[in-house]
Amino acid sequence: MSTGAEHEWRRLSPRMLLVHPIHEVLHQLPLLIGSVVLGYSTGNPVWSVAALVLTVGYGVARWFTTAYRIDAEQLQRREGVLQRKVLSLPRNRIRSLSTDARLLHRLLGLTVVRVGTGQEAKGGGEFELDAVRSDELASLRAVLLADAPTAAAEVPVADRVLARWAPSWLRYSPLSFTGLSMIAAAIGLVYQTGAAVALQDSTLAREGFVKDLESKKVPHKVADRAKAVLLPRPPVQQWKM
Repeated sequence: MSTGAEHEWRRLSPRMLLVHPIHEVLHQLPLLIGSVVLGYSTGNPVWSVAALVLTVGYGVARWFTTAYRIDAEQLQRREGVLQRKVLSLPRNRIRSLSTDARLLHRLLGLTVVRVGTGQEAKGGGEFELDAVRSDELASLRAVLLADAPTAAAEVPVADRVLARWAPSWLRYSPLSFTGLSMIAAAIGLVYQTGAAVALQDSTLAREGFVKDLESKKVPHKVADRAKAVLLPRPPVQQWKM
């Protein structure tokens, strides 16, 4: 990596043009479901199409508005679609680099780089590059850790298990904001399609209501009148002479 190239603003991997829109669609899934319900109830599919186009467009715009630069003293990253901000880290404070690659990143040969430093990034926020090509990781690591102290004097720490995943944790997943939003959107979709009204007017629901009245020891006159109103009457047979 030449010195001249280090001082230039560089964009992240162009493959993120595929990753960012997919992530934005997943993050905004409750909003997209709500737009589908709104479009179905109003008979206007423009709401659904507009929400999808805006979400994908925002994901694409993230790549065009994000860049990073490595100069002699600092590592900088500028980003922001609606509000621009710049994060800066002094290079002599960089202590480590950690990497992460989710499923889609691995399929596209990308790696997320997180920088560990002795001080917080100016302007707040975690300093990461999401994402660079995996074949660029070695050269990037060599440049960023060139001024870092050697780890020869560091004492290795034995691995510890902090927590193990338990299947019982799945019961808490619907309690997140996304889970509650999806449940609310599903309930709204059921009501919009008329399934709830059809269930309320069904014979099964009426029989359940009558049985509930009988179990609560409601006076016989009230229960008999409820049966006459709610339960279907048997067909009247006509006898021919």
